[in-house]
Amino acid sequence: MKEAFDRVIARFTGKTNRVIGELLKQSAEIFDLKVEGFAEVEALTEETKLYYIFGEHSNMFIPNATNLYALFLPKFITGPMIMRVMRKKVERDLDRNCGRLRTDYNERISKSVKVFKNLFEEKFNSAIEGTRLVLTRVIEKREHSEKEAAEAYEKLSEQVKALESARESLREIGGVTY
Repeated sequence: MKEAFDRVIARFTGKTNRVIGELLKQSAEIFDLKVEGFAEVEALTEETKLYYIFGEHSNMFIPNATNLYALFLPKFITGPMIMRVMRKKVERDLDRNCGRLRTDYNERISKSVKVFKNLFEEKFNSAIEGTRLVLTRVIEKREHSEKEAAEAYEKLSEQVKALESARESLREIGGVTY
């Protein structure tokens, strides 16, 4: 069960690392943004509440019928009867303990999946937040660049007007028409 869980987690971790790797590659090219992938595969949690119960609680005031039969009847009669009773008890104990085992694995898998999900969301939230910060910086730089470009355009326009005015003045002084 643990190996199957580890394979499933490894598969999802691999897919996540591929997605994060592609995101990292593209974000590094575009925004100079660093994103971390999963360094290791999360294993099935070792915390367990599993316990086994074998046999029944004996009641000292009520005698067991099978034991009474064994005392008074011959072995060829009580032997098969005891085997049937023992098989039923073993089957019941096995079924009961399988239920406990199933419940324990279910709880452990649920806890491990929750841990993996939280790590997964944390990584992607980190990537999303980093991308938002970079986009905010890009927008601020763009707005700043647009302001600088507008100011430079105004200065250049003023210089062009000054040059045109100077050319006109020179034409008037020299009487030359171009």
